[in-house]
Amino acid sequence: MYFEDWLREDEIGSFTLEDYSDIMLEHLIEFEMQQFMDAEHELDFVKLILAKSPALKKVSIFACFKLDEGEDEEILKMLYLSPRASPGVKITLR
Repeated sequence: MYFEDWLREDEIGSFTLEDYSDIMLEHLIEFEMQQFMDAEHELDFVKLILAKSPALKKVSIFACFKLDEGEDEEILKMLYLSPRASPGVKITLR
């Protein structure tokens, strides 16, 4: 079984920030995600981390494959335009 087979969007569903209004990650300073596959649920998870972490200084995302030209800029733009509890957080995508 492949990773993609058990992480299908229709089985996971999407969530909103309101679904997690009771969560706050006050002590999270750095966040790292490895094996990023540019799936919608992964982006939603990073957006949740950004929105719920007021002390966050650094987010590092490591793709598990080479992204298409311009795709990395689009992902970064989307994340920087998302609600963030820490406006000075630095986000990198490699």
